[in-house]
Amino acid sequence: MTDVARHAALDLTPGQFRALGHDLVERIATHLETLPDRPVTRGDTPAQVRALLGQAALADG
Repeated sequence: MTDVARHAALDLTPGQFRALGHDLVERIATHLETLPDRPVTRGDTPAQVRALLGQAALADG
C-alpha cells in the first residue's frame, strides 16, 4: 500500500461540518412539518397526470 494523503471533496472543520448538519436537519424538519399544509399536486388536471405517467394505472395491485 502507498502512503497517499486522502482529501475530502469539501475541506471542512468539525465545527463547520456540525453546523451544516444541524442546518440540514432543521431544513428537513421544517419541510416535514409543513407537508400537511402543502397541496398534493401542482394543480395538474387528471389528463396531465396521465400523460406524465405514460400509461393507465393498474386496476388491481
